[in-house]
Amino acid sequence: MVKGTILVGESLVEKSVVVRNNIYKIERIPGSKHKLRISKYKKSTVPGKTYSLNRKNNEMCSAIFS
Repeated sequence: MVKGTILVGESLVEKSVVVRNNIYKIERIPGSKHKLRISKYKKSTVPGKTYSLNRKNNEMCSAIFS
């Protein structure tokens, strides 16, 4: 049997997310059969976050991962 200390650290992590917005606009000229369709695409990335639970837990995680 091995004697020693066991370190456990937990972290709450939120991953990065890609958000896509699609906007469609259709215009029709009165008296005409033609339609104009305009499309706009926008993509943005929301960065992830790491939340700290408490100080003692952060110290144990620092000791494990360093």
